[in-house]
Amino acid sequence: MDADLPTAVEELKRLTRVLLPAAVTRWNTRRGWTVWTPLQFRWAPADLTESDIHCVLFDIADAVQTTMGQGRFRTDATILAHFIGPKLGPNSDEQLRNAWRMAAMFKGIIRNVQDGQIDGNGFTCWGQCVPQNTRFLPSQWRSYSGATVPLQVIVWPGANSWAAA
Repeated sequence: MDADLPTAVEELKRLTRVLLPAAVTRWNTRRGWTVWTPLQFRWAPADLTESDIHCVLFDIADAVQTTMGQGRFRTDATILAHFIGPKLGPNSDEQLRNAWRMAAMFKGIIRNVQDGQIDGNGFTCWGQCVPQNTRFLPSQWRSYSGATVPLQVIVWPGANSWAAA
């Protein structure tokens, strides 16, 4: 049985909503950057629209592997965090630089909880959540500035959020 990955995504959305805007403000002030402040945190749609600009969108990648051992399940998955900036324009270098900076701030936040997170209901969201290499947005969204951070998520055996069911 797979771990409850939507619970992990909801917890990532909550942490990002609470912590990322303050990080953006702090670094913009400290370094003189012009990184945009995220307006919304939600699941990624198939196609982007203007309403997705300045949003952080989350998605579960296709490859989810669940392994059973000693009667318990371990789930390995990749959750994607997409930072959507405005459509690329004459200042595209600055737009892409700001998207990369936003991704770096997000990775800094996640590193504080990468070794395990339990949500407000007492469910284990992940045993490990490690940010991977940042990349620019997937090709179907390339007309927008932005970056994607893949997160390698592992829910350890015995920490499975379905174990209590």
